[in-house]
Amino acid sequence: MLPRAHAIIFVLSADTGVTASDMTIWKEHIDTEHADHRAGRFAVLNKVDVLWDDLQGDKHTNEAIERVRGYTADHLASANRMSFRCLPNRD
Repeated sequence: MLPRAHAIIFVLSADTGVTASDMTIWKEHIDTEHADHRAGRFAVLNKVDVLWDDLQGDKHTNEAIERVRGYTADHLASANRMSFRCLPNRD
């Protein structure tokens, strides 16, 4: 069912990164050989607020978010097929 979906939103926690169970779901249900790789597949990092540190400043926070984003893209082996962006929560 998932490989044929028009869009998939895969929510990951920024504080834990890509876990073994995340990788299992990704490999066995989302990024399969039968998947329609033209479909929209989005990895969303939830809980990025745990990376914010008001004492360290914006530069430190942005670098921490970029590290997690890069780690996520590398582990999902999809940096060349997906766009990873961090969208701030502006409450």
